[in-house]
Amino acid sequence: MEDKKLFWETLEKEYALNTKWLKVRKEKVKLPTKGIILDNFYTVEGGEIVAILAIDKNDNIFLVRQYRHAVKDITLDLPGGSVEQGEQPIDTAKRELAEETGMLANSIEKLITYYPDSGRTACTKHIYLAKKLKKDPDKFYSQDKSENVILSRIPLQEVLKKMKNGEVKEATLFVGIAAYLNNHTDYKLYK
Repeated sequence: MEDKKLFWETLEKEYALNTKWLKVRKEKVKLPTKGIILDNFYTVEGGEIVAILAIDKNDNIFLVRQYRHAVKDITLDLPGGSVEQGEQPIDTAKRELAEETGMLANSIEKLITYYPDSGRTACTKHIYLAKKLKKDPDKFYSQDKSENVILSRIPLQEVLKKMKNGEVKEATLFVGIAAYLNNHTDYKLYK
């Protein structure tokens, strides 16, 4: 197979950083091109993450606004979080939807799975569509003490305007909206 010729060979590996929140793998790799060896190729291990595009019956989208210290900015994004060990991504989506929005979904389906930054990060992201929403009487959004989020309910058309004028910088929101528009509306971004 032609693609096999593109694979790198790992000669050595160790963890440069290994904490609960972040793992950075250091590898010595051999490239298929002329046998070039890279002594220090670093990969951030991100595991599996989910995000939820929660849309109510009036086409409002539930989004979270929060401070992200890595970029030192306030972001507008889909609610979501990390898949815990032994947990299935769909169960994470249900849990995170309840934790971050205080909502339950009577309808939830996977929209798309993708690699958010395959050049530096070993991470898989699943985006789920949640519809037929109702309040979860046992949850109030942002129960996680390490998170300080503001829940917003914004009409889809307004979200599209925010994306167009640069107010949205989170790729997950772009990917989720594109997958939703292409697969669940008459509007097609691609065929």
